[in-house]
Amino acid sequence: MTKLMWAGVVLVASVAGPALAADLPARVYNPLPPAPFNWSGCYLGGQIGAQSGRWTSGVNYTNPVAPASGSRDFDSKGAFIGGAQVGCNYQPVASVFVIGVEGDVLGAKNTASGEVFRYATTPTDHFDAGGKIGSQGSLRLRLGAAWDRLLAYVAGGATWASIDTTHTFVREGVGSALFQGSATRSGWNLGVGFDYAFVGGWTAGLEYRYTAYDSYDYIVPAGLRPIPLAAQTATASNVHTNDIRLRLNYLFGSPAVAEY
Repeated sequence: MTKLMWAGVVLVASVAGPALAADLPARVYNPLPPAPFNWSGCYLGGQIGAQSGRWTSGVNYTNPVAPASGSRDFDSKGAFIGGAQVGCNYQPVASVFVIGVEGDVLGAKNTASGEVFRYATTPTDHFDAGGKIGSQGSLRLRLGAAWDRLLAYVAGGATWASIDTTHTFVREGVGSALFQGSATRSGWNLGVGFDYAFVGGWTAGLEYRYTAYDSYDYIVPAGLRPIPLAAQTATASNVHTNDIRLRLNYLFGSPAVAEY
């Protein structure tokens, strides 16, 4: 009897099993979430933009008979800038914070010129000045926060620039004397911006940057050039620039890190 009962159970299971299995819902396999973007890696790229400048040109003329001094602020009309940058980022896994270091070089021709002041007693005599902020370079630290492929950051560091100056003493109807100087001045910069990562390691961004430079002073000795002149001190102080820069970089390495 027992053998007959077990045989019946096996027969029922063999008939009912496939039917019950057909009534069960199909198993659904959810795809793995996409790997989050990670900004770690080194990058190389280029930048273009616009730069405005402002500085104070001053003259201290030591003629014992008619000493004079004065200064004037000059604003440049703006200049096109273009250059290249290289840097490296580090973003810890599962963190939104990104730290990095970047260096860049660019060319510019940011110029301004005009009259500094005239003698009150002899208004035909006046001092003119001009300046140019040329090639520039900087080394900066960057600190940012990333939301997947969007990175917002602040950056700051040291800057160097080639600065050319001219000072001219003009005696209308008599002649003029031109003095030129050139020097590399150091300074500091501070900027804010954002980068966005596209496919294939390419990133693009926009940045605003403020830069200030050390003063540039030089002494012009007395002499005949071709008119007689006493010694004078010429200065270019309060030199600073404001930039808007468009950036395009290629980020090397694996930009995505899976977290499973």
